[in-house]
Amino acid sequence: MTKEERYQYLDVLAVKAKADASAREEICRHFKKYIHHLSRARFETWDREDAEQDLWVCFLECLLLYDISRKVHFAMFVMKKLKWNYLMQCRRKQGELSTESYDESMNDIPSKDHLKAVPALTEKEVQTIIDRCSLTNIQRKILSQRMEGKSWPVIARENHVSPSGVYRHSRHIRSIFEKNRYFQETFVS
Repeated sequence: MTKEERYQYLDVLAVKAKADASAREEICRHFKKYIHHLSRARFETWDREDAEQDLWVCFLECLLLYDISRKVHFAMFVMKKLKWNYLMQCRRKQGELSTESYDESMNDIPSKDHLKAVPALTEKEVQTIIDRCSLTNIQRKILSQRMEGKSWPVIARENHVSPSGVYRHSRHIRSIFEKNRYFQETFVS
């Protein structure tokens, strides 16, 4: 089965899974390994089982939201949503850690900024931040493909660039982000 045929099969299965329990079980089996793998890369204090459970909830929500008429493969749709969900969960956990790390024995009253959790960013907000960075068209394309979850070798093949060329572009992207004040204020501080 080719990759495109597999995507089409999963699209049909996702539509069937909304009403059919056996189709739902089958599509869950297809994504079990992916969700398990993603949950293993958890944040330091986030229990793997909690991470996996949150990802399964997100997966089932995606299953209900999926609309085949949008011409987006279910696999791409759900993988992107799972990664965004995971990223936001990690940001929330990071916010919880920063509030827990405050030493209450100190005489200073913590500022509101210190106690507030890290806000979750939407995809549109992240895209706005990226748009403020001076990236070339190929850099934007590579970044977009990486955010979709594609591996570096796949990105190289799709863009007809050598793997070392893709790595070079990724280093340039990283250096542009390091120099961009708005990006630093949003993601680093």
